[in-house]
Amino acid sequence: MGYLKPYLIIHGGNTGSEPVGDIWKIDIFGTATWEKVNIAPEQSPPARVYHSASICRTGTASGMMVIFGGRGSDQIPLNDTWGLRKHRDGRLDWMKAPSRNNKQPAERYQHRSLFVGTLLLIIGGRNNTVGESLPLDIYDTDTSDWYRLNNI
Repeated sequence: MGYLKPYLIIHGGNTGSEPVGDIWKIDIFGTATWEKVNIAPEQSPPARVYHSASICRTGTASGMMVIFGGRGSDQIPLNDTWGLRKHRDGRLDWMKAPSRNNKQPAERYQHRSLFVGTLLLIIGGRNNTVGESLPLDIYDTDTSDWYRLNNI
């Protein structure tokens, strides 16, 4: 979930039996009615559960709700990053985050993401290896580079 003024936006989750990749928005200053956002599946991230979302407020990704990771319909942890853009005319669309240095963050779900300036911090979570300690992964939205700090 994220807040892109004037919308509160929810993405993904599950129906109780399968993950979904839909988007719902509500204009909290307007009608206060939930509205499904229709984006072509081939232009959207795969369905997922237990992912994270954070709003970028500065830099090249400013104004985007950025999602990371989660667990796909095959129960495999994900490590992809997508940004939901809001255009001036109110349209929303997805953009897969580029990666310049070919480094990949650790696959994970049940984690936290947050922005500190232009840096997206990916903290904690789980993968399918019981007891594994996951590193702190950092994505720089201005340079499209991934960095990793080992856990203490």
